[in-house]
Amino acid sequence: MQSFFIFLVMIITSQGFAQLAPQEINLVITHGQSLSVGNSVSASPNVSVVTEFPNNSFTLDANSAAINSFGWTLNQADPTKIIGFTPYYQRVSHSESPGSGILSSLLALHQRDGKALPVYVHINGGYAGRSIVELMLRQQRDFYPTVQDGLNGTAEGMPFYIPNSNGGYSFYVKTNGAAVSAIVGAGPTKPVYYENILTQVRSAVAIAALNGYVINPNINVVWIQGQNDTSTKNYKTLLSGLLNNLQSDLQQETQLGASLNMQTFISQLRGSPGKERAIDQFELTLQRPNTHLAAQESWISNGFGLSGGTSTHLHKVGYRVLGEQIGNSIYEYYNTGNISFAKMTSLTYVGSNQVVVQFSNLRGQLVEDNSALQVSGFQIPPNFGFYLYGTGGAAITSPKITSAVIVGPDQVELTFSSNVKSTIYLYLGRNQTLMLPAIAYSYHTGTTLRDSVQDDFYGYNLSAPKFIGNKIPRYAPIQRLIMPKW
Repeated sequence: MQSFFIFLVMIITSQGFAQLAPQEINLVITHGQSLSVGNSVSASPNVSVVTEFPNNSFTLDANSAAINSFGWTLNQADPTKIIGFTPYYQRVSHSESPGSGILSSLLALHQRDGKALPVYVHINGGYAGRSIVELMLRQQRDFYPTVQDGLNGTAEGMPFYIPNSNGGYSFYVKTNGAAVSAIVGAGPTKPVYYENILTQVRSAVAIAALNGYVINPNINVVWIQGQNDTSTKNYKTLLSGLLNNLQSDLQQETQLGASLNMQTFISQLRGSPGKERAIDQFELTLQRPNTHLAAQESWISNGFGLSGGTSTHLHKVGYRVLGEQIGNSIYEYYNTGNISFAKMTSLTYVGSNQVVVQFSNLRGQLVEDNSALQVSGFQIPPNFGFYLYGTGGAAITSPKITSAVIVGPDQVELTFSSNVKSTIYLYLGRNQTLMLPAIAYSYHTGTTLRDSVQDDFYGYNLSAPKFIGNKIPRYAPIQRLIMPKW
């Protein structure tokens, strides 16, 4: 083991890492499903084939192009194969992990503002197609010999797993005191993903300590969730439980204890037609401390999807854009204490069939922008993407929204065909418009409303296509408000 650590010192020193300042390592941990890995079947080349900041943007070096690019995926992380830090860029043709965009935009923003460049180390724990139940399970603590043992040792609403007769594993969530099967038929694997994060954090802490560095107590956790939990009814409870466990475990693994300050940055998925998980994600950012909305995926999926945007996966440029929007949000939070995404805050009735929707949390003012849909030939949702739904989830056929007009820098006036006679939801961005008419299962979503102030896009300097030039728009998230009858 001693020779192994000496080898680590030699590797890091050969990269010049030991002479870098400042004396802190800033951890960025990405977790989630396929979008967190950057899965793409696009034949286009990767965007982040080099790192623009070779002395400040790192990942753990496992001497593997795939692992260094997007993590261990479904394989158990082996700490003996982690030989140090290595500059972070995308080395595998079928993926463009958003992590490169996250770190590059963070460093580019420091550079833009004349600030000293910090050192970032990116860690990925995600994998494609895994339910949150698999992604959050801790291998030893959540494994039980029998279902009854699992029920006895598991808190309400949390998952556990047991061995099954096929030599694999069965997954359950304790629901109302009973074991409810989870991820049935999804081809579950041994849940290594959560433990892989902790293994990599331990390695990063050890490497940093050997070279005289300390771990910055501000730990950044990025959650990029895909489409595999659209039917998971207790998703918000599970995600909150995952983050609570991760905060507790990171306090121990980083040796920071109570001084650890874990900030979670969530990208809101496009979602299947119901959009329940997108709503869960947005509402969790409003309800859970230190949890923030970092990106709104729907416009990126619309503009950078595969073969016309019908896939949940993105064009490789889209992954770079997604990463950069998350990085922009992280930077904004640490500099202002807030991340600005337009939020509906109240409704005011101004006539027998009109209501004004009040927004907050804008950096500029509301503007209409159809470009992300037009570039792919998608249908433009009417009325900025506002729709009415019953509290049970069904679309409302009467009344209907007949017009939507921006009437102030942070206000939209909606006109209805008649009065609302029962309590319903006003949704923004939950629309059922088909991406392509021939593909009935694939829906775009989102709104054409965005903040007039946009983020800079630094990937443009890497010869990315000029879809958005050098700007990243901030569209309003998928969200809802209760609309009382009147």
